[in-house]
Amino acid sequence: MLEKLLGAIKQKVSNYFLGVLPKSYSMSEENNILGLYDEHFLLTKNENLVGILRLEGVSYTHLSTEQLQDLFTERQMALDSLEKVVARLVVKRRKIDHQQNIQSDSQYLQAILNQFENKEVYENQYFLVLESTHSLQGVLEHKKKSLMHANRENFKDILSYKAHFLQETLKSLEIQLKNYAPKLLSSKEVLNFYAEYINGFDLPLKPLVGGYLSDSYIASSTTFEKDYFIQESFNQKTYNRLIGIKAYESERITSIAVGALLYQETPLDIIFSIEPMSAHKTLGFLKERAKFSMSNLVKNELLEYQELVKTKRLSMQKFALNILIKAPSLEDLDAQTRLVLGLLFKENLVGVIETFGLKGGYFSF
Repeated sequence: MLEKLLGAIKQKVSNYFLGVLPKSYSMSEENNILGLYDEHFLLTKNENLVGILRLEGVSYTHLSTEQLQDLFTERQMALDSLEKVVARLVVKRRKIDHQQNIQSDSQYLQAILNQFENKEVYENQYFLVLESTHSLQGVLEHKKKSLMHANRENFKDILSYKAHFLQETLKSLEIQLKNYAPKLLSSKEVLNFYAEYINGFDLPLKPLVGGYLSDSYIASSTTFEKDYFIQESFNQKTYNRLIGIKAYESERITSIAVGALLYQETPLDIIFSIEPMSAHKTLGFLKERAKFSMSNLVKNELLEYQELVKTKRLSMQKFALNILIKAPSLEDLDAQTRLVLGLLFKENLVGVIETFGLKGGYFSF
């Protein structure tokens, strides 16, 4: 017994000092997916539910300035209406097969076809991922409100309440974002969405609803290096690097850099996360900032914010913008990284290659 204990301690110490070396992770243990809750939602291991809306892109070429402003207002109002859910706007840029092999009797026309046909074609897919964050306290608050109104709703457990709340939130978003043709994905489609993220390639699945998942949807091993990770399956490797946006070096914030990324000939994911902060966390954040502030003007403003939070007139959210670059080789990954960082720098965005935050950033999705 003592030998086993000493062996375990030695292994822990060894893992600590060798933490800089590559390590392969078992995705069946590290991922947070427990099963399919119903026809639309996944159930996570921390007992939250996940649903996804797929959105279509909108062409701006024929729109007036007023119409563009209306679209911006719609998006802003939709995001501002979110509460008690973690939202992630995800853009997947992937290469698609586009082989036509058109033949012509004209040698001149054939020369043109050979030049422009069979080029690499990329597709952008847009998703709005919502994850419930309700605690038992949220359920009790809802029951209290229900008792004070005639339209009482009874939920058999916490999960049924979360499912109802998430469903109503998604319905509201479908109305607010109608110009983007939103489509609520089935839970099987949601699982395939995450399976592609975990494996590094599409793996069509047909799981059963209402049961726990096995690890059959995991077909890759993931190995972390210092500033990138490798997904390997069937003797094929995908090299990945995570770029975190840390700051804006400009008073004027634009989406030019993100738009430019979606025209590059490289597969990548753009992930914009919005997480609500509880009143307790918000107050702690404001108090900490006030404590270390050297300006009385800033301190007074932070104190005003604290009073607004206490009276429920102000809430805060955490934002994070990450770019996940994918490549078939380390050389290509380095080249694409330089390209992405250059585009960000040009628009005054401070992008950093994640090292210490690489594993956390990957597993937090």
